[in-house]
Amino acid sequence: SPPRRRSRSRSPHGQSAGRVAEQVLGPAGVMVSAREERAQLIAQRKDAALASRGAPRRMDEEEKRRRLEQMSQDARTHERSKDARIASADQREREIEDLEKKMRQNSDQKFFREMREKAYMGDEGASVAERLRNQRHRRP
Repeated sequence: SPPRRRSRSRSPHGQSAGRVAEQVLGPAGVMVSAREERAQLIAQRKDAALASRGAPRRMDEEEKRRRLEQMSQDARTHERSKDARIASADQREREIEDLEKKMRQNSDQKFFREMREKAYMGDEGASVAERLRNQRHRRP
């Protein structure tokens, strides 16, 4: 009998190569679902952690608009109160300046002159040596 010819397969690994290729293409379905479940669990834990810390959640457009309106209203109120505080401080300064000006114009300088004389010439009847000794700390 003539020698038998072997049927040639297209794969170098033989006929079972098709089944092997399907298994090698990626992870098994069980692994994929486990990864998805793990990702969901991590996302849930992250959301819970953020919520427990009081971290802000994503706002929808309506809430963004309301918050923006509230902030701009607060800013207007703050500016008005700040302007009022500045105006009252300016008014107080003007009143103090006017009062000091009047006091300077009407004041009798006799009191201050006597105070200076007592401070610098307070030792009546004292000799020059005693005055110098008493005022030693005032000299440069």
